[in-house]
Amino acid sequence: MGFIARLAAPLLMSLPIAVSAATLPSLPYEPVIDAAHGDIRFDGDGLRIAADKGTDLFTDPAGREASDNAPRALFATEGDFVLSARVSPRFGGAAYEGGALIAYAGPACWGKLLFERFESGRNGIATTTSRGAGGEGAHHGNRQTPVQ
Repeated sequence: MGFIARLAAPLLMSLPIAVSAATLPSLPYEPVIDAAHGDIRFDGDGLRIAADKGTDLFTDPAGREASDNAPRALFATEGDFVLSARVSPRFGGAAYEGGALIAYAGPACWGKLLFERFESGRNGIATTTSRGAGGEGAHHGNRQTPVQ
């Protein structure tokens, strides 16, 4: 299971649950929670999100595959704001487990900054953007931790 924090407009969600800003006062706006494929809990001043196996937010650069079924905490923004967050994934050993901060406008328009485990078994940071169904609208980049 990984930790995923999403920042977004509440679009195309299943099973949304409204949460009071008093539940997590550090968020600048009231979140809408979608835990259809995982578990989301408010823990003190933090938010913990555990995703079910097989969940993802991904668009294949070739446009052949896409997935948008990870649990999420979304909020619509108004004007300028500052958000500070710490993402602390718990790696279970499988490739592509991790946690991310995501700007999300819908299934075909999003970007994420993530800390994940790669196929090599090493952890690292990666970025992914999607502006459509693959092709030049999708970009993936990563930087793995050096071998020691």
